[in-house]
Amino acid sequence: MTLTPLTFESKRMDLVSWIVEGFAQFGPTKFVTADGVEFALKVLIFVPLGLLLVLIAGRRKWLFVVFLGVLTSCWIELAQDIWVPSRAADARDVFANSAGTMIGALIALAILAARVRRARAGKSRANRPLTPVSQSPGSGL
Repeated sequence: MTLTPLTFESKRMDLVSWIVEGFAQFGPTKFVTADGVEFALKVLIFVPLGLLLVLIAGRRKWLFVVFLGVLTSCWIELAQDIWVPSRAADARDVFANSAGTMIGALIALAILAARVRRARAGKSRANRPLTPVSQSPGSGL
């Protein structure tokens, strides 16, 4: 999607227009613009990259994953500028893609933190000494 010629761009703009028209039908969401929808889609397309790479690499490498997302986005914009004459590099795209990578990384960090909390809670339950069952009077024990 990022390295396609302008013919695909027009199809993507049809999708953006469809989304904007859908929001325009409701009073409170008339503020939604084509630029805003396109920006949001560019953010969303990179969320899985940050999410998956942090889940694979581990939580300690989350900042490196974000750096890889920024680097990947820069490479895509450079490739568009060089090899796809109908497309132009745009710093806003780098920002949107990088934000998507960061959001994905933060989601992965939240998932991993929840996993660690559950594991610690399970260990603390497993290490608890067994408490004796109270004896009822007359049970003969």
